[in-house]
Amino acid sequence: MTKTQLACYAGVCVDTFTNWLKPFKEELEAMGYRKGQRIIPPNVVAWMCHQFDIDVTPRVKLRKNKED
Repeated sequence: MTKTQLACYAGVCVDTFTNWLKPFKEELEAMGYRKGQRIIPPNVVAWMCHQFDIDVTPRVKLRKNKED
């Protein structure tokens, strides 16, 4: 998952999401996250989702039956 995708799920722009990460720079680096990294490691994605309460479950639209 990319930082852009996570920002989208969080409902903020990438710049805002990046600002949220700044206080956790050392902790993120210890987990394997590097600034400018294209794909974020799954363990870091899980941490970010937990830390910022981001729901990344797929959003599925259910189609109604035409008979309804």
